[in-house]
This record gives sequence, structure tokens and C-alpha cells, in this order.
Amino acid sequence: MAQAQAQVTQTQAQAEQAQAQIERAQAQLDTATTDFNRSSRLFNSDKQAIAKSEVDTNKGRLDAAQAALNAARADLAGGQSNVIAAKAQVESAQAAQQAAGANVGASEAAVKDAERQLSYTTLAAPTDGRIGNKNVETGNRVQAGQALFALVEPDRWIVANFKETQLAKMHDGQAVEIFVDAVPGHAFAGRIESISPASGAQFALLPPDNATGNFTKVVQRFPVKVVFDRDGIHGYEDCIRLGQSSVVNVRVR
Repeated sequence: MAQAQAQVTQTQAQAEQAQAQIERAQAQLDTATTDFNRSSRLFNSDKQAIAKSEVDTNKGRLDAAQAALNAARADLAGGQSNVIAAKAQVESAQAAQQAAGANVGASEAAVKDAERQLSYTTLAAPTDGRIGNKNVETGNRVQAGQALFALVEPDRWIVANFKETQLAKMHDGQAVEIFVDAVPGHAFAGRIESISPASGAQFALLPPDNATGNFTKVVQRFPVKVVFDRDGIHGYEDCIRLGQSSVVNVRVR
């Protein structure tokens, strides 16, 4: 486009030069016309006052000036045509540049879409942990929402189901002592992190309903989340696994 614009500028300069040549040729034609008319009148009035050759010379100059003017006008017309053609080239180059910009935008959008599609091939876990119950192998096709494996987080805790009669003096942050069956004879330190707002029976698939007339009082159990002290399980991380049995002692006195 820069080359086409330079061509427009050059062609316009040539057209201005042609216009200047027209003005000069017009001035020469005017002079030649005046000289020819003067010599013709003088020769017609007194043939002894001026020679016939001088009249002919002025006539030749007049014809030459007229021809030069016609040539200058032709050059100007050609220059104007060249200017129009050069401007058309500029507009064509601008259109091509806009089309190229649109193609670049479309290509960038395609690249972003490809990167997004590629990111879908990576399944990021919500947290660190160990994989268990894996039911997918290399080469398998999976569907959206399909369970691939179970992820066990590195943080370890226990859900202890205490009787409601044991909760009176329990509170969050209270120290506990934990005995894991897989590590006999070793007591782990922990603390109560939270106590469930409802009994385990209330969260069951079919919670009991005493409206049928059964008013037998049954002691309910409440899930209590107990977490290990990280320093206390150092060196025993591989011994404490999901689903193991344990005994939790809470000192309430």
C-alpha cells in the first residue's frame, strides 16, 4: 500500500507539471497568434512593409504552439488517468489490508479455540491426594460425568459417632486421644474440629419417624469430626488409611 501511495504522489506531481506545461504552451500560443495576426494585417495593407516569408514564419510558429498546447493537454489527461488508476490501487491495497486483518483475527480466534479444546484433555484434581478405586485405563473413552477413580486427600480425619448423652461437655478445638487398630499400642493426638448439627439418622436415606405411635426412646449418635495433629502422625502417614477402625477418647473432666 505504501508503494501505491507513493505512486499516487508521483502521478499527481506529474499532473501538476503537465498543467504547468499547458499554461506555458497557452502563453506561447497567445504570443504566436498575436505575431501572426499583426504580420498578416501589415502584409495585407502594404506588401512592401513586410516580407511574405516573415508571415509564413509566424504562421509556422502559431501552428507549432497549437500543437504543443494539444500535446500538453493530452499529457495532462493521461496523468489524470494515471492518478485515478493509482488511487484505485491504493483502495485495493487498503481493502486487501483489511481482509488480511480480518483473517488474522479469525486465525487468532481459531488458535484460542484450539487451546481451549486442548485444555479439556487435562483433568485437574481439586486437591492433592492418592488415587484409589481406579476404573479407567489408557485408551479408554470416557463420557462427561463418568467417575474415573476415587481421590483420597492427604489430610486425615476421623468421623466419630458419639452418643448424644456424651456431647454435653464437648466443643470444637477440644483435645482428643486416638487409637488406630492398624497401629496398636500407639496413641495419636488430635482435636475436635466440628460437631454435626443433626444426628446421623436425620441424614439417612429413610430417617425414622415416630409419628406412627412408636415412642420408644432411642439414644441418637452425632457425627463428630476429629482431625489428627500433623506433628503427631509424622512417620505414620502410610499406616493410616481410609476406612480403618479407631477409638477416640475425649477427656471432658
